[in-house]
Amino acid sequence: MTPSPDYDVIIAGAGPAGSMAAASLSRAGWKVLLLEKKTFPRSKPCGGCLSRRVEGLLPPVLLQEVIEKEITRVIFTFKQRETLEFTTTQPAAYMVRREFFDFRLAREARQAGAEIRFSTPLSSYEILPEFVSVQTPAGRFKGRFLVLASGAYFAERLNQRARPTSLTYQALEGPVASSGVSAPWPPEAVAIHLGSVAFGYGWTFPSGKRLSIGVSYWPAKENRPRRCRDQFLRGLSFLETRPRLKGHPIPCYDGQPVAYAQKRVLRAGDAARLVEPFLGEGIYYALWSGQRGAEVISSALQSGNPDLSAYPRALARELLPEFARALRLARWFYAWPGLFWWLLKKHDSIMPIYFNILRGQESYDRFFWEFKKKIRKYTGLRWVLGEPRRRVFP
Repeated sequence: MTPSPDYDVIIAGAGPAGSMAAASLSRAGWKVLLLEKKTFPRSKPCGGCLSRRVEGLLPPVLLQEVIEKEITRVIFTFKQRETLEFTTTQPAAYMVRREFFDFRLAREARQAGAEIRFSTPLSSYEILPEFVSVQTPAGRFKGRFLVLASGAYFAERLNQRARPTSLTYQALEGPVASSGVSAPWPPEAVAIHLGSVAFGYGWTFPSGKRLSIGVSYWPAKENRPRRCRDQFLRGLSFLETRPRLKGHPIPCYDGQPVAYAQKRVLRAGDAARLVEPFLGEGIYYALWSGQRGAEVISSALQSGNPDLSAYPRALARELLPEFARALRLARWFYAWPGLFWWLLKKHDSIMPIYFNILRGQESYDRFFWEFKKKIRKYTGLRWVLGEPRRRVFP
């Protein structure tokens, strides 16, 4: 006799993807176990910038609780010498502190009925005909379905995509107390620093009473990251003390196949490499994949059919085409930051399109073709936005 599963769905990871999936499935009436290796609230290295598209995924009350700043300005600097500022009347993004944002999402999942076990990481799992057996330090659990949403580290540990050609940025981020620090831009602005880091960028984001400062680069192309990091920090002349930066991988979409779903197991968020490769936005896509994955699993539970193929089909239809455009932009953006800077200076009509992308009103498709049209008109470089003649990313 086949033993009965303990839960309908087990979810590994209580970040945005996992908590969103847990809340959605619990509201649908399913018995959910959410496993998290840390104890919340916990520190999380992240810039904490939410595109305004999250308004379509999160309850307004929750958003009001976690938003610390509304972003209406974007400052670009080039080699920390030249500056461009773009302003919008309506917010394009929100700033949150990840420790509070993730804690609030997990609380939402618990209030919806999910059982949460903190300090309980997923060690391994086994797919069986009728359920998935999950091993943790606290014991073994059985669920009809498993959602892997435990981020990049778990995916790499399982050797899911751990190969040197994968497009994985390395982010180094740290906070600086705002007392005594006077940034040369207003608190409702985020600053993106181009040309300071090879195959990457730096950032300065408002974060409550702190500044979040960091760099993001592709390790396969940057062989002297410490030097670039130190050079970037020295260029921020308003800093009185140098922040201690913590590092973590950002597993971006790279156009290579991923096992988004197999029998009874579904991957969401960073574990599925659902990070936009242009500027590395991942929180919105984590929330989206958690919600969409929950819908597919709920349908499978109702029908009794463990097939989850509707999930990768939804990704291929609604998300991956956008990522493919963003990847083509990233291919030359990081190889030729001076060209990107020149276009920003010459065409102030470009940034409003990106603001609308953050609001969910435009797509990367239009952003891509707008850049391509202007590059062809002013430079004659017809191949820049196609397959580069020199390989930037594998």
